[in-house]
Amino acid sequence: MKVLIINWMDITHPEAGGHFGAHEFARKLVGLGHEVTILSYRYPGSKEREAIDGIEIIRTGGKFTFNLAVFWIYFTKLRKDFDIIVEDLAKIPFYLPTLGKPKVGIAHHVFKGVYSREVPFLLIPIIWLLTQKLVPFFYRKVPIIAHSMSTRSDLISIGIPEKNIKLVQLGLDHGVYEPDLSLKSEKPSIVYLGRVKPYKNVDHAIEALAKVKETLPDATLSIAGQGGSPALYRKLQVLAQKLGIEHAVRFHGEVTTDEKVRLYQSAWVFVHPSSKEGWGNTVIESNACGTPTVAYNVPGLRDSIRNDETGMLIPYGDIEGLAQALSKILSDPELREQLSQNSLKWASDFTWDKAAEVLEGVLENAVNGKSPR
Repeated sequence: MKVLIINWMDITHPEAGGHFGAHEFARKLVGLGHEVTILSYRYPGSKEREAIDGIEIIRTGGKFTFNLAVFWIYFTKLRKDFDIIVEDLAKIPFYLPTLGKPKVGIAHHVFKGVYSREVPFLLIPIIWLLTQKLVPFFYRKVPIIAHSMSTRSDLISIGIPEKNIKLVQLGLDHGVYEPDLSLKSEKPSIVYLGRVKPYKNVDHAIEALAKVKETLPDATLSIAGQGGSPALYRKLQVLAQKLGIEHAVRFHGEVTTDEKVRLYQSAWVFVHPSSKEGWGNTVIESNACGTPTVAYNVPGLRDSIRNDETGMLIPYGDIEGLAQALSKILSDPELREQLSQNSLKWASDFTWDKAAEVLEGVLENAVNGKSPR
């Protein structure tokens, strides 16, 4: 098949984050003999076209014009070149009419419940209309890929027929994410790794650390990841100072993959206080390094974490409960070892080969006019 994947960011974008999944899917599809092109938006310093891992990368438009640029380049240059179109529905959908050409959507998550903390107040009705109310009208007959049961439920709740939704879980590079006990820190250590955004509630992790240190004074928290504004980072630093724990909170900023893996490997426990996720890529990455997770019991995280097996789930907003769970794991070596072994076993089940095989089946069914189920 000749496959066009429309994805906001390609793998080289400084803020690619969860968008790496599209590249991994594309790379595996190329390995299976398909021709794959990824269409994403241009960022400063990027090339208009380049080939990476056998994938053709085409960049057009900018961060705020990509939706419109997709229409222009598709209808003027690309429409006749592909057998199937795969649309990333993570942000504002493209609503791209393919004029009879098969199409598949990938929904990493449904934006509801999050945009009120991420966009200006006056834009909330517009975002709500574009991300929820119009989606079932335009995509009702389109096969939709979801990465978790929570996202599947959200899609059904906004009007996507259950029969059109296929679960395709993300994979992991087990040659990169693996345990290394020689790097484990000597003192109790917690790590948060991910985007620094308001809905991620990184401040809850700092507040929880202050409570943890009442019984474990040597405990530390490392915060790593991109995407936060300087003002938000400063707010988190001020909070740590206010709580008197600034010496125990380390801000790493954006890190390389190697640095990220070392943080996972050295930590005793991973904390993820987000209000919602599509799945929980960082949870599985930390698990593959032998590090269990404490998180809120919210969509996505309740899918990627097995409560009391690979980590602990706490009611959303319960910072006291978050601190108690962290303290329990940090202070109990036997429990920590058990959770670590369970985490390694759980993470081992997620591979890109398995994910790509399922995805390939969904695409072939769409090309042949069959249901994704």
